[in-house]
Amino acid sequence: MATWDSSDGDIIRLEEFNTLVHNVQLRVSIMKKVVSQSSTGAAKVTYYQETARDINATRPLGRWEPFPSQEIQYTELNAYIEKYGHEARCSLEDLLMHNVPIHERMAIRLGHGVALGVDQRIWSMLAFGGASATASPTHGIRTIAAGSLNPAGTWDAVVLASRRPFEDLNLAIDQITSNDNQAYDPDTALINPYDWAQLMNNDTILANAARRGATGTGEIELVTGLTLMRSNVVTDDYALVCQKKVCATWVSPQGQQVAYKDEPGQGRVYRAWEFGQCIVTDPASICLVSNTQK
Repeated sequence: MATWDSSDGDIIRLEEFNTLVHNVQLRVSIMKKVVSQSSTGAAKVTYYQETARDINATRPLGRWEPFPSQEIQYTELNAYIEKYGHEARCSLEDLLMHNVPIHERMAIRLGHGVALGVDQRIWSMLAFGGASATASPTHGIRTIAAGSLNPAGTWDAVVLASRRPFEDLNLAIDQITSNDNQAYDPDTALINPYDWAQLMNNDTILANAARRGATGTGEIELVTGLTLMRSNVVTDDYALVCQKKVCATWVSPQGQQVAYKDEPGQGRVYRAWEFGQCIVTDPASICLVSNTQK
């Protein structure tokens, strides 16, 4: 069994450090709470993205009248598993003398590092199909611009009366639920910390939000039927509304792994990593809101 062994007899098992890193990642990872999770043993994942179609069964059928077709259309796509990792170094002096709680601090850094890489990938796939934020989404999601109902209405508009983010969130819900063959039920909004501050300082939202008080999990408030989830990986000037666990899947051959390697006379190198890929299977259950900031 691999251990850390210092001169004063203090032994910390790798399994215990592994647990620390895992607990940190579980706490700080927001995007993995939004998608479902699946395992795979393949380097290239083949999946099927659904194309929503409008419902056309709008009237009763006459005798022997043909039934309208509601076959779901799928597009076959491929994605490759990627690796996300982080590394921390502990000097021999810190290992031997313990002046700093180095293991606890490294566990926090490693957990944050891996969670950040995974969350950034999931956000990029949900919002932009893996492209940069400057490119228009091409993977079939809905899109609206903030202020569609109120031209001056960015969420941080100078005029307080023009700050009407709830209208944009409701419009995003409408974009997802209108005339699709799937009964999507959007329940989550992803926002960055700046926009979260604007939402939480909005008098209308403050008067109607159902507070959850679970800020440690990223689930902040319930607004217009949506759970707001705050994350630093959400691109500035954007927000996203989706149906959690339906919109996409995180596919991985294994969970997060942790290991270390001794460098004689220098110290020890700790590494944490995770393999995976985010596949967007139901793009019509997502609506990207742009221009939230002035």
